Amino acid sequence: SGVGTPILASGQMKFSPDGKKLAVASGKSSGTPFGSYKSIQLFDFNASSGILSNLVWFEYRHPFFPENIEFSPDCRYLYVSVNSNGFCSPTESQIRQYNLGRWDSNSIKGSEKVIATLPRSLGRFQLASNGKIYVGGRTSGCDENDFISVINEANLGGDNCQFTANAISLTPGKIWDGLPNFVQSDLAINFKIN
Repeated sequence: SGVGTPILASGQMKFSPDGKKLAVASGKSSGTPFGSYKSIQLFDFNASSGILSNLVWFEYRHPFFPENIEFSPDCRYLYVSVNSNGFCSPTESQIRQYNLGRWDSNSIKGSEKVIATLPRSLGRFQLASNGKIYVGGRTSGCDENDFISVINEANLGGDNCQFTANAISLTPGKIWDGLPNFVQSDLAINFKIN
């Protein structure tokens, strides 16, 4: 029929905490409008008009594919989890950090720093009101995990961001893919409960 059929779609879309950027991780799908199915797309976002502009994007090469993303609280860095070879049983997973200071594909891709390498799948990220990024994930056997990992100083570059694997025990609870996808600006509002 000439129409592409998607394979397995995986990925995540996030707005930056200041609402001025949008990031999309496209892990596994075919026929994307950008011509690449293992890529990160970044846009400027105009909240008044809803218009996306100034696209920058870069792709990943086999065996890695991006799956989850999150902005640092100051919007300077983008964190991306990449898995290799398979969703449930990757050879390895990594968290990569990108500096968004210069808004062009080569600069952003060139700023890449691997801040963690793990033998299991990493799940969804969530920036919390305390400025930390919490990371869910599956075990190496694709089972539920007893722990959440954390990026403690997400506004700092490279190893200074202080990633800690299995930082918080959930016992007796468990997590499989990740945390709920909240809009960060909603977490910044102060609520008063009487």
